[in-house]
Amino acid sequence: MSRTTVYLAVLCLAVAPSLIAQNIHPTPSPDARAVPLREEIHLDGKLDEPVWHTAPPATDFRQSQPHEGQPATQRTEVQFAFDGAALYVGARMFEDSGARGVRTMLARRDADFSSDYLQVIFDTYHDHIGRLFFLVNPSGVKQDANGLGGGGDPSWDPVWEVKTNIDSLGWTAEMRIPFSQLRFPSTTAEQTWGLQIWRQDNRLNELSQWSFWGLQETGGPPRFGHLHGLVITSAPGRAELLPYIVGRNANIPGDSKDPFYDPHAFDGRTGIDARVLLTSNLTLATTVNPDFGQVEVDPAVVNLTDVETRRVVFAQLLQNSIGMDTRVNVTFSPTLTLELFMQPLIASGKYSRWREFATSRTTRKLTYGVDIGTVIPTAQGDTIDPDGAAGPAQPFFIARRDFTFRSLRGNTVLRWEYRPGSTLFVVWTRSSRIPDRPEGDIRGGDFGDLFQGPSENVFLVKVNYWLGF
Repeated sequence: MSRTTVYLAVLCLAVAPSLIAQNIHPTPSPDARAVPLREEIHLDGKLDEPVWHTAPPATDFRQSQPHEGQPATQRTEVQFAFDGAALYVGARMFEDSGARGVRTMLARRDADFSSDYLQVIFDTYHDHIGRLFFLVNPSGVKQDANGLGGGGDPSWDPVWEVKTNIDSLGWTAEMRIPFSQLRFPSTTAEQTWGLQIWRQDNRLNELSQWSFWGLQETGGPPRFGHLHGLVITSAPGRAELLPYIVGRNANIPGDSKDPFYDPHAFDGRTGIDARVLLTSNLTLATTVNPDFGQVEVDPAVVNLTDVETRRVVFAQLLQNSIGMDTRVNVTFSPTLTLELFMQPLIASGKYSRWREFATSRTTRKLTYGVDIGTVIPTAQGDTIDPDGAAGPAQPFFIARRDFTFRSLRGNTVLRWEYRPGSTLFVVWTRSSRIPDRPEGDIRGGDFGDLFQGPSENVFLVKVNYWLGF
């Protein structure tokens, strides 16, 4: 089942705010407790730290599908711990078939996938309205969304970490979610958050939930369970900085006699993105030297030449084209991906059957050389006598406009999130500069020219580094 299905399942009914704020639980809601950390957690997905042997687990999941309300066939245990900086989630998803029963897929962050997954949802203000989504599959592919005002915004992209592991018992997940990425009441007293947990088992096509509601019932945050025990004594970081450096090298064919021509031009720039949390629900975002990427605009050409038009001439255009858009996405890990795009195009056009209107105020056309006048073709173009040798009209010449256009465009993008929130991009862009042929046909040699002709190559490297204060 896709992530979208889960979002639909947790949508709450739009009723009066006074009713939403109430604790609507037809049956007693389940409770979980977060415990304070006494030692450091090494995030590796193996759950071998002492805290994971003592923290009380959230269990007793029930099926949403396929057998609504029945106990989940596969046991799930989810535990919570915290320190002064982050909330930790340790989850064990048991599988009767062990590692062979785990269904997973490798993809980049926030990509759609069809696999097993675990989703943890927090109602941090416990107002029965908002929620924050954190999802992971057995390959460590993560998704997240912000729904503090209702709904869910998948473009949120907070900085958090998760590691997973597949073993003989099934699979495990270990999350670290910094408090600086969350929004919650500012208090040193113990907090209670709303909590919901979903688990998808693709092998059995089974979707189970911790705090259960039926498919025909109103669900969402008012029906969440509770996470107790959180005591956040120090305020989380309120500022984030994302400085970046961009280097660009362009290799462009040109005229070597031009004193301004640089065949290997290099340029670079730096900038910084900043975000400051002013209040619990107000954030200031700013950018210095914003990076809008490379944008090229074709210059406008205005022809102010005074041209006296004597007649309107039409032609038949026979056009053929061969093109293919190719995209290849390679995911080495959830944090390392390679994307390739290539667009070869060969197009030809040949003009013939020159024509003009038969008379004014009519759409009927007469073809030169057939209905009226004569056409004398040459290699450079066609000489047209509108009314033949005996008529008074002067012949005119139309230069040959036949063409064969050949183009190959492509780019390669390597993206590596080398640490949480910090990313390296390496980009190569290639655009061919193959002169057009005037013959107006497509030949076998045109395909080889796509790769052998002159081209413009641009290499770009961008690196940013996330800093939280």
